[in-house]
Amino acid sequence: MFIICVHHRWKNQLKAIVTVLKNFGADFLCIQELDESDFYKANLKTDGYSSIYIQKSGQKRDGCGIFYKDNRVELLVEDRIEHNVLVNSLQDENISCGNKQNDILAVENEDADPKNASKKNTLEDCGGLNDPYVRLKCDYVGIVAVFRLKGPFFHVVIVANTHLYWDPKLVDVKLVQAKYLLSRLAQFKTLVSERYECAPSVFLAGDFNSVSNDKVSITFHVYILVHLFMLVIGLNLSS
Repeated sequence: MFIICVHHRWKNQLKAIVTVLKNFGADFLCIQELDESDFYKANLKTDGYSSIYIQKSGQKRDGCGIFYKDNRVELLVEDRIEHNVLVNSLQDENISCGNKQNDILAVENEDADPKNASKKNTLEDCGGLNDPYVRLKCDYVGIVAVFRLKGPFFHVVIVANTHLYWDPKLVDVKLVQAKYLLSRLAQFKTLVSERYECAPSVFLAGDFNSVSNDKVSITFHVYILVHLFMLVIGLNLSS
């Protein structure tokens, strides 16, 4: 009986969330930790929203979604952001859990047992948070999409939505994820600019699991300031 009550309470909460989202009347809605995607799709569709969604890899059920008004924008292209690819970069560089060169993600184990020196030192064999393979493989994702406004200006916009790792003790992981996201976003903007011969606006949303003065937030602030500076320089050069 108690489980049924909890179930009904959660369904009521979902309905309340959808009602709040509809009342915004926004052209775009970016949602993280979206684990009832079918429910949101069905209920927001009645208000003219279509959606794109990416689920976290591994065993996790939630993901990130972008909902957009069909009568206001046209979806041109979308792309996935898998933060787990950072693990592949470690494999490509043959980084192991004892590598002294990785001063951000790896901590040298000075008390290592000499008896284990003969064992094969692969990323999969390493364990614990001192291992960059374990630290980076957290299944978090993001999604980026290009839209064209349906008049009167037909402007092209890029909308990105992501979810960064939650653990406050692993700020380095969130920082690496943030920098990877911004690098992907910069590459994506360049490709969009060339393909559609435009200067797209960029909207970045997400659950960054950060506070205003930490390294992750500072990274995003620097990114915004640099792009504003480049915009001003571009306007001055064109005038």
